[in-house]
Formats: sequence, structure tokens, C-alpha cells
Amino acid sequence: MKELIIYSLAFFIAIQIQWALADRTSLKIYKNIQSDIFCFRRLNATHQIGCASHSGGNVGVLYLVDDDEEVRNITAHPPPMPFVIGMPIALFKMRNMKDLKQTGNIRGVLLFKPATSKSLKNFSPDQSCPNRNFGFYTEKMNVEYAACKKKEWNNLQGNDALGMMFEDWGMPIFIITNKTHIKSIKKCYSDFNNGTEKNWPLCSVQMSSVMLAAKDSDTCMRRNKLISNLNEVKTCDPLSDKNIVNTLFPTNKSEEIADTSFIVVSARLDAFSMFDKLAPGAHSTVTGLVTLLSIAKNMDSLRKRISEKEEAKNKNVLFIIFNGEAFDYIGSSRVVFDMQKGLFPVRILDGIKYQPSLINLTHISHFIELSQLAPPEIPASLWLHTDPVSTKSSDVSERVKELIEMFKSEAEAVGLNVSEAPSDLPLPPASFQSFLKHDKSIPGIVIADHDKEFINKYYNSIFDTNEALNVTLLTQVLTNISTAVSGTLYQLLTKEKLNETLDSTENLVSGLLECYLQNASCPLFREIADPDMTERLRVEPYPLYVSVDSGGHTKANAITIFTRYLLAYLTGEKEHDRDRKNCTGNVQNQIYHYDWMAGSEENTTGVCIKSTVMYYNSIFDTRSPNVTLLTQVVSTALDI
Repeated sequence: MKELIIYSLAFFIAIQIQWALADRTSLKIYKNIQSDIFCFRRLNATHQIGCASHSGGNVGVLYLVDDDEEVRNITAHPPPMPFVIGMPIALFKMRNMKDLKQTGNIRGVLLFKPATSKSLKNFSPDQSCPNRNFGFYTEKMNVEYAACKKKEWNNLQGNDALGMMFEDWGMPIFIITNKTHIKSIKKCYSDFNNGTEKNWPLCSVQMSSVMLAAKDSDTCMRRNKLISNLNEVKTCDPLSDKNIVNTLFPTNKSEEIADTSFIVVSARLDAFSMFDKLAPGAHSTVTGLVTLLSIAKNMDSLRKRISEKEEAKNKNVLFIIFNGEAFDYIGSSRVVFDMQKGLFPVRILDGIKYQPSLINLTHISHFIELSQLAPPEIPASLWLHTDPVSTKSSDVSERVKELIEMFKSEAEAVGLNVSEAPSDLPLPPASFQSFLKHDKSIPGIVIADHDKEFINKYYNSIFDTNEALNVTLLTQVLTNISTAVSGTLYQLLTKEKLNETLDSTENLVSGLLECYLQNASCPLFREIADPDMTERLRVEPYPLYVSVDSGGHTKANAITIFTRYLLAYLTGEKEHDRDRKNCTGNVQNQIYHYDWMAGSEENTTGVCIKSTVMYYNSIFDTRSPNVTLLTQVVSTALDI
């Protein structure tokens, strides 16, 4: 997304001739307050959602409210003039926001969220049925289970934010976190408005978050092609980023892959919230992602032993970290689409000698997805979700049962309680649905911490942070899940039980959780960063919001880059005879990739890592059904 962000909050004392003020006069009555957290507009095929201001900004007299009763009072008797509401984020609820919008005079909302504020009891702005009608269960396919007819997964009682992400609010909404700025806003209100009826002067607010995109994705993309003053005007960009792909054993296009020879292990990388720069995804995303990275490391340590087993010949594991899943399964849908077109994981070219083998749906023997994995207590309880449509086939059903029994056995050995979700329930939101949509013969399970509905109180929200989790307990749980899945993979590959304790898994899980949840300048991120960049790493965890495709070029987000480096670091080999200059690949060899990293050893200039880890675009092809778009942000500002 191209963002020209000038995000500021300005207070001003409004007088009747405010629009005729000279610059020097305006400097005396305006106060600018910098901020960078704002709600923005998004588009899909039918409509627009989110927030935006008029081209010149939205102006309104400032009103402050402190509780629900005060919100009800102001909505029952709204001010006669345009107004802007300032309120604690605890009042940011669907009912309050809809009531305020219906007054007709509201021009914007300021949400006060100081660092000391507590998370709300429940807060998920996603739908009760996330990714409704974009997976395996649609009105055109498997209508019995479409639109969560059997069960709405994200429907916890007391969630006053349900569905807020998908409303078109038609006004700017900003979050203010700085205590000094919040104090300035409140002082302006108390000095000039004071809750009493009077004319002028009044403390007013100007909020600007101009969005060029409008109506729906088709309209916006068509406007992208218009020329204005000989310049192309971009109004929106398709959501896009990079999937991350790795195989346990390297493949070569010169060698044929057998059908049902690949076990897919997947997790998602992205999350969202209503606000830019706030998509922490701790429970929603990080728990499954960290588990996958740990499993990949475990399997790498077992690779040599597995390769020596006769039963494991011609078998492999495909690790895929999908990006864009929170928006209509963008990442997994693109992978399936290209598998069907013979383009995954690379486009085969005669001019390149060494390339990975093409993988398609018939090559998949099993699918194991790591979903939300944060059970609240020890011993941890997990639920295995299966698809009721594909398991109507006796062959698929039998293979699913074998997989379940295998995992249960491994899980029991590490103290996990494992149950099967009701067989008549469809899968929860999962990337596996994208695969079943085109091949119902794939046996698979989705491993989750919930049965009939999410236990995550903050699914896809700004409050889905480490503060909502017991990280110490979580470390132990994810370690055990990683061990159980690794043992299951070993059995599937070799037909033998592992019967071995995997070393250092808990330390790795602890380190990964620190990086994704608490401190982006963590030891692991410092080890995988370029040696010249280790001292420049930020402390705040990176947001997990998916990136965009701008002008045909997909740029990976920072967290995507770090995750690919992590997977390469955990599963790759050190090339001791290569220095920084020579740590590069060969244009004739696309099987291996080389990355220069700081490494863990002291007094070294860096280390060259050779791996099979690669990016794979998660922008969706225009010939495909899922195209989700993001607006282009021109400017965001707030003046008081």
C-alpha cells in the first residue's frame, strides 16, 4: 500500500470566520498532535468498509463522554452542530458507534487508549462467521454448512465489537495513546466547552483521513486505469504479500514426484484489526506459527535418520506458511490455483537447469493445519476438527481416523488431552478448506484449542496481544504440541514411532514467542538479521497485517521477511566457505537459496545459510474468484 501518511491531531478554537484565518493566526489557535493509529477504508466486490474523511477533513465541536449513559444521552439529544466524540476505548462498541452514526451530525471519533488501559473483556470486530462463503462451505458448494449454519465460530457472549470491521463508518476514527496528548484534548474541552451550551469560542477538532477509493473493488480498479493530467492516479491496491514454502527434502524437476507422497503442514502468518499498525495476532496467529517453526526445526534434526529409512523413500513434508488468510483465504487460494495450473512452487523454464519439482493436489497424502493454539490451562486440551463432507468417502474417513489415532498417541505421551470435535460440524475457518474446495480426497485435520466456538476473546483485534496470554504456560503447551506433531510426521514418513526426546524445543519456542509477542529485537531476530542491521531492530513486535501489490510488485512485510529468514535459519545449512560477497545463488539453480545473517557466534562477520525456503506470492490472480482490495491512504491528520 502506498501511504503518504501525515497523521496528526490538531485542536483549534473555532470562531465564525475560521476559514478566512491567515497562517500566522492559525498557528495561534491550532494545536497539532501526532498519532499513527487510524481506521482506514477497504473494498470488496460489492461494497466499501472502514473509515474515511472528506477531502478537506472532518470538522466538529469536541464532546467528551466517559460512560455508556453519557453516550446514550448525546445520541438521544445530539448537538445541533457537527461534533466529534472523544471517549475511552472501553466505549468502542457496535451499539454506541451505530447510535452515534445515526445522529447524522457526528464527524469523527477519538478513542483514548493510554498504555495503562486494560483490555476489554471480549473484543473481536470480525464476523461471527469469519471468511463467510469463501472457503469450502458456500451457497454454491455444500450449502448445508454454508455461512456457519451449523455453528458460528466467533460468537462469544459479551462481544460488543462483533462485525465492526465490516461496517462502512463514513467518518475518521483515530486512537490516541499518548497520555500527554489525551490530557491536551481533555484540557481543550474543559477550557472552552465545559459541557455547557454556548456559541463561540468552542474547542473543535479537524480530522483528516482522505481515501481515494470508493464504492467497490471493480470500480476502484477501473478508476486506477484513468489518466489525470498525464499521470496515472492510484486509488487502491490488491491485498498481497508472500507465502513461505519449504520442503523437508529438496526436490528436482528432473525427478518425478509420486502421488500422495507429500504431507502438508500449514499455519497462517497474518491477522487484522480495524486499525493501521495494530494487528498483533498473538492468539489468532502466532500460536500456530510458532508451533510450525518449532516442528520444522524438529524435523530438520531428524532428516538424516528419516532419509535412511526404506519406508520414507519418495516421501516428503511440505511446510507452508500462508499469508492473507484473514481476508478470504488469499494465500492458500493462490497456492491451490497455481497447483492446478502447474505453477507451484515455481514456473518451470527450459533455460534453467535446476528447479524444484512441480507439486499439485494429487501429490498430497495428508494435511495438518495448526490453528489457534492457546489452551488456558495445564493439562492442555486440544480439539481435532475434520471435514464432514470429504469423510463421507470411506477411504478418506479411514485415513483421517488413522491420522487422528497417530496424533492422539503422540499427544498422550507428552500430557496433552486430545478430543475430536463433533463429526457433524464443518471445519472452522482454515486454509485446509481451500484445498478441499478442489480435491475432497485429501485427508486432514485442523488442530485447535476450541471445540464448537473460539475461546479467543480477541480474534483479529487490537487486543490480541501477549497480555491476554500466559506466555509461560503457552511455552510449555506449544512445546508439547510441536513434539506430538513431529512424532506424528515421523510415523507417517517411516511407519515407526520416534521414541526419542527432542532437544531444545522449549528454548526455541520461548525464543520465538519473545520475538513475535514481546520484543522484535530478540536474540533470534538479531541472529537472522543482516550483521549491519542488528542494532537497528525495533523493540515493538511487528504487526501481522498483510501487505499489498502496488503496480504489479508485491513487497513482503517486515514480519514476512523475518519469518522466512527464521525458517531458513532453523532448517538450513551453514556454508562456511562463503563470505558475504559469495553468499548468493546461481541463476541456473532455483532449488537452493542463500541468505547472509549475523548468526549466533561471537566475533564473526556473519554466516551464509543455504536452504530450500522460498517465497511464494499470495496476491490472487485476476482470473481467480478471490480479489480483495485495500484503499490507498493519501493523508491522515487531526487538528484541534
